[in-house]
Amino acid sequence: MEPRSRKKRGVKRQVSGCVLLSLGLLNLMLTLKAGLRLDTYNFIILASGALLLLSGLLAKEPQTKRAGA
Repeated sequence: MEPRSRKKRGVKRQVSGCVLLSLGLLNLMLTLKAGLRLDTYNFIILASGALLLLSGLLAKEPQTKRAGA
C-alpha cells in the first residue's frame, strides 16, 4: 500500500478563514441592522478571515519546480 500524497495543503487555513469571514459578515450585518456605529473590530475580523482564506488557497496550488533543481 502506497503512502498517501499530501494534496490537501492549506485546508485548515481555508476553513478558519471561512469561519472568520462568516462571523465577521454576520457581526457586520447585525451591527448595521441594530443601527449601531461600525467599529474597527468588524473590519479586523473580516480582513483576517480574508487573509487566512487567501493564504490557504495559495498553499493549495502546486509550486513550480525550478529549472536545474
